[in-house]
Amino acid sequence: MSGKKPENAKYNEFNTTRTDGTEVDLSARVTGIMSEDTANAVDVTAYFNGWTPKAYTKEADGVAFTRVPYVVDNGDINAPYPGHKLTVGYSLGEVNDAGDASVIRWYIVADDGTETLSCSSTANADKSFTIPSEAEGKHIKVVVIPQTISGTTGEAAEYKVEAFVREGYEDPSSTGSDIELGKGVNIFLAGDSTVKDYSANGMYMSGKAQAEGSWGEYLQSFFDDSKVKVVNYANGGRSSRNFINEGSLDKIAENIKAGDYLFIQFGHNDCSNQSGYLEDRYVPLGTPDENGIYPTTAGTKWQHRQHLQINTVIHFIRMTAVEHINGTYSSILKWQRQQVQNLFL
Repeated sequence: MSGKKPENAKYNEFNTTRTDGTEVDLSARVTGIMSEDTANAVDVTAYFNGWTPKAYTKEADGVAFTRVPYVVDNGDINAPYPGHKLTVGYSLGEVNDAGDASVIRWYIVADDGTETLSCSSTANADKSFTIPSEAEGKHIKVVVIPQTISGTTGEAAEYKVEAFVREGYEDPSSTGSDIELGKGVNIFLAGDSTVKDYSANGMYMSGKAQAEGSWGEYLQSFFDDSKVKVVNYANGGRSSRNFINEGSLDKIAENIKAGDYLFIQFGHNDCSNQSGYLEDRYVPLGTPDENGIYPTTAGTKWQHRQHLQINTVIHFIRMTAVEHINGTYSSILKWQRQQVQNLFL
């Protein structure tokens, strides 16, 4: 130890507060307590004496959101379950983002409006929150108090997840490493909640089934297990964008071999551009040409029975997207089954 006494320390303390908002008792401090006016007048660079640390970024004057808080889910934000990881996103501007130390508080909100603080942290520690079981049947809200490392704060903002937390458990972060490939032909599925396996055997279900259903869950029943194996990587809330970004397509690429098949179905999540979706799953169309036409990939037209089947499958996808928004999974399955029957009559 240096032998220096605490009362001789050359610093002052200001606004020491826990992340849950409660103030720390400073009455026993032997060093000076700085007032708010004095703290606001501090120029950090004056302590450098002409030297600028490599890691130092000068903060912008004032702290405010240039992008208000939103929440993304590593599962399906339309059907959150305990075990899902929520992450809050926002921006304080390019300059202040480098020194972001905002206070983040996650609340569980009951139907009567009662709010219970479940977790608190700072942005430079953790912006994520894993939904606990006590949140079942309730909503999740996050409050962000913008703050920089220097202690400058701004006006708080909040975001409440619209969907209530379902009963059960789901781990969307499962790596899929325990997937067993078949000895014959493997059919890989890449898609969203309308393709996902919600049974206890599903990749992300941790051995617990859920009430939802999808065509991908039942596809295996149409094949001889010893000859064909369905390997379902589809997950709720996925668009072609975040399915690729999270590495799921790479996992399929690592396992697929000559003679295997890959079925891909995305749609309604790709066009979701609301807050929380725009940053995570939305797939922009691109820039239209001088005639207002968006980019397309030219193809070859075929007129035979296989072409009819392909067009019908595309029709399935479009109808699934619409029904998923306005109806139930069960109605989708009934509609698809009828279309298959009509196709081969």
